[in-house]
Amino acid sequence: MPLLARHAAEHRWIVPCACILGAVALAACRGGAAPADTRTATGGCLGRVCLGMSEAAAVATLGAEETTDTRHCYHLRDGAFYSFWVDSEDPGRRVTGILATGAAHCADPREVDGAGTLVTCRGVRLGDLESFVAKIDRRAVEADEPSYPWPEAPKGTRQLDDDCGSESDAEGTTTLYVLDGKVAGLAIWETD
Repeated sequence: MPLLARHAAEHRWIVPCACILGAVALAACRGGAAPADTRTATGGCLGRVCLGMSEAAAVATLGAEETTDTRHCYHLRDGAFYSFWVDSEDPGRRVTGILATGAAHCADPREVDGAGTLVTCRGVRLGDLESFVAKIDRRAVEADEPSYPWPEAPKGTRQLDDDCGSESDAEGTTTLYVLDGKVAGLAIWETD
């Protein structure tokens, strides 16, 4: 018997390795990656919902069947609030904006398990320190006061906008909301 085969038979390391690889593959598939429906999206994603995704695909990816005029609102199991909105004048009802915050930002949110990994194009997440944002997102431009897409942000919130790309090919804007030294909100939205 070859040395490697004998070693494998004696120590049975092939089976555990196969189990570990299978577990890693399963975790990767379930860990918040965007579903196959996102390939129809035209822009960036915040969690499992992407700009340009159809309303039906976005609702399905969150596992919550519902109907609404334009804005879908959720309360995630981890405590965050998450919403996306569509262009009601677009026959395809595509997603034109997504907002995730630590505080409620829309009425009557539906409870859902999760929305995937909530991270911006620059790697910023809810709860990140303002000092981290200053190092990572140096291109962000501060607004005079919070406005679209979260004009009702708590008093004292700073809004930072970034196009996350070169100005000529930017399809949307990424917005960070900073309150009390931490990121309190994340958004991506299509510019006009």
